[in-house]
Amino acid sequence: MALALLLSSQMFGQSTFGQIKKDRLFKVDPASGLFKEIRVIVENRLKGELWWFLSPHGYYQNWIPKSNDRLERPGYPQKYYGIGLRGGAKKYFSGNSPKGPFFQIQAAYRRMWVNHYSEGLDLFSRDKFNLWGLGANVGWQGLYGAKDNISYGGLIGLEYFRGFGRNYVQDRIVQNWFEFPFLRKPAFLDGIRLYFGIELGFAFKQKRLHW
Repeated sequence: MALALLLSSQMFGQSTFGQIKKDRLFKVDPASGLFKEIRVIVENRLKGELWWFLSPHGYYQNWIPKSNDRLERPGYPQKYYGIGLRGGAKKYFSGNSPKGPFFQIQAAYRRMWVNHYSEGLDLFSRDKFNLWGLGANVGWQGLYGAKDNISYGGLIGLEYFRGFGRNYVQDRIVQNWFEFPFLRKPAFLDGIRLYFGIELGFAFKQKRLHW
């Protein structure tokens, strides 16, 4: 009898001590290349429908001067690269997390290096500076498979970055399509960027004990 109850509980996602829930996810973002980034995400249940997440990322971009550049970017070749970390809290609204719609807030830090090259592509100087940011996003996530182990979803929102450091100069930041160059004035709008992602990954099970 006890064996039958145990097998039955396992078939319906239960343990003899309580329900087994998805409490941790590991994901990658294949859309992050559009932002010159490579992102991975670790997400973990904090309590109920509230989760925390960490997202380390790398950044890489080359800039070659173009004639008639309306954005007045630097007139010499440059290479931008860096490493960063985003972290924050996520709230699901389905009552069955990590499935369904969610809202998240995040803080971010990035350490950047800039290599300046001459027209002959000889390195003649290197700068470094820090970027700090805040952001908010809305999104949706689903689970797929016989055991709901495959996660998929997306999110979209805004992020605000500001640079600090002895060698940081606002005009040195390469502007991209997601940085809203038409919002460069007034000055307090500098640094506002679009943020979106497509997150694909794997959901893990952990036991939640109900005494």
